[in-house]
Amino acid sequence: MSTEIRNWCKECTSCQSNKVGKHTKTPLHQLDIPSERFACIHVDLVGPIHPENKGHNMLFTIIDHFTGFMAAYPLRKSGEAASSISCAKKLVDWIALFGHPDTVISDRGPQFVSRIWDEVANILGFKKKLTTAYHPQTNGK
Repeated sequence: MSTEIRNWCKECTSCQSNKVGKHTKTPLHQLDIPSERFACIHVDLVGPIHPENKGHNMLFTIIDHFTGFMAAYPLRKSGEAASSISCAKKLVDWIALFGHPDTVISDRGPQFVSRIWDEVANILGFKKKLTTAYHPQTNGK
């Protein structure tokens, strides 16, 4: 019976058009090693976490690529635009403490591929890089 099902699925046009294909492998590209601390940072949104403290259920994390120094800022997630703005505000707070990064690397989360985040990159003058899809090891130290 399993052979019949397998054959039926192979011949079914609808099954074949909706089938999820395997991701193609691309060659690895090494990230440039920055020459000084805080020149290149990785950002990400982590969560949901338990909102035990004032309703914060997400963490906006920033990791320096050179030193591995990490900072985490609590956020309330309430939508793509709100999280983009919240992440931008926390990044500005971080820049006030540690200085202006040349490059900011993030995953392809909706808050980092939004027009709001693009405008933040233009206004603050940093180069925006995105990690490859389905490869979270790229983002972070």
